[in-house]
Amino acid sequence: MKAEASCKVCYADSTEKHFGVQTCRPCAAFFRRSCIQKRKYKCNQKEDCHINQTIRILCPACRYKKCFEVGMRKDKIRVNFDKTGPKKRAPKLEDSPPSTSTAPQTVLEKLTAGYKTYLYDTKNLFYAFNPNQIFFKDIAFRKGTLLEFFQFERAQQVYVYRMMENHYSAFNQLSDDDRVKVFEGFFHQFTSLNEFYLNRLYFPDENRKMLLNYGAYIDLDDMNYFYSSERDTANSTRLLTTYRTKLFKIADKVRRVKVDETEVAALAGMIYWREVKCQLDPKPDPNDNLLNQILADLSAYIAARVGSQRAPQRLGVILSLLRDLKEAVLILRESQVVAMITNDYLQGASPQDLSSIVKEEEPEITVLEEL
Repeated sequence: MKAEASCKVCYADSTEKHFGVQTCRPCAAFFRRSCIQKRKYKCNQKEDCHINQTIRILCPACRYKKCFEVGMRKDKIRVNFDKTGPKKRAPKLEDSPPSTSTAPQTVLEKLTAGYKTYLYDTKNLFYAFNPNQIFFKDIAFRKGTLLEFFQFERAQQVYVYRMMENHYSAFNQLSDDDRVKVFEGFFHQFTSLNEFYLNRLYFPDENRKMLLNYGAYIDLDDMNYFYSSERDTANSTRLLTTYRTKLFKIADKVRRVKVDETEVAALAGMIYWREVKCQLDPKPDPNDNLLNQILADLSAYIAARVGSQRAPQRLGVILSLLRDLKEAVLILRESQVVAMITNDYLQGASPQDLSSIVKEEEPEITVLEEL
C-alpha cells in the first residue's frame, strides 16, 4: 500500500492536497491545465495504462481519467486566478513541437521528448523539400530513389545531432572529437530504427514496401526505380541485396511486435550508451549508470502497457532489435567497401565531418524554424 504522503495519481512524493486530493504538484498542474483548457486526450493503448511517476507523462488520457477516479474536483479550480486559459490557435504548418516541462523527468521521458522533437523536425524537413504538400493533412508517399534517400539522410543529420545534444546524457560534455565518433556510430542505427518505426505506422499491412523517409518508400517489386539514379542499376542491385534483405526482415519484426514511440526512444538511448562505450577509451564517464536507468524505465513502461506477465517476453524481443540494427550497419559497411572499389555511387552514404554538416545546414534550419 502506498504511503499517505504519496500522490494518489502517480504515487510520487506529496506533502499537500490539491483540488481535494493528496497529489504531487506536477499532477495538480496537469489536472488544472487540462480542465481549464478543456483538453481532449486519446489513449494509444487500451485506456487502461497503469499510471505511475515513471510513465505519467506518456499517456495524458489515462492520467486525466485517473485524476477524476481518485476524486480530484474540477469545481475547486479557481479559474480567475489561473493565468492558463483557452487560447486561440494561430494557423500552423504542423502540430507544435513537444512542450518542455519544469517537472523532473525520468531518463525515458527525456529520451522520448527528444525523439518527439526529432519527428517533428524531420516532418517539417519533408515539407521544406516538398512545399506543395503543406496544404494537405496527410503525407502523400511515392517511390523514392537511392539518391533522394541519401539527400534526405544528409539533411536530417543536424536534427539527430540536436536531439543528442539536448536530450542525451552528457553528450554535450564530450570533446568535439568524441562527439563526432559517437555520432557517426549512432546515426545510421538510429535513422534505420526510426524508418522501421515509421514504416510500421504508414505501411502496417504492406510487406512489399518499406518507408525510406517521410514521403518516400522502396517498392520491393520495382527495385529498378529505386536504383534509377545510379549509373549501373544492375550492379547497385547486386551489391545491396544482402543489406536490403536484412532491412525487410527487421521491418517485418518491428511491424509484428508493434514497437511504439517510447520503445524506439529507449532503444535509441541504449544505442547511444553502447556507442559511448565502444567508441571512447575506457575511462570513468557520466554515462556509466545510463543503461540501468533506461532498462528500469523501459521495464516499468512495458509492464504498464502489456501487463507484468507478458512484459519480460516483450522486453526481450525489443532488446533483440539492438543486435539486428548493429548487424544491418555492418552489412551496409561491407557493401560500401565493395562499392567504393567497383563503383562510386555509395560514397555519398559515408558520414561527413560533423562540423561541416552543421555549418552547411544552418541556412536551412533558419528557414524551417520560420515556417
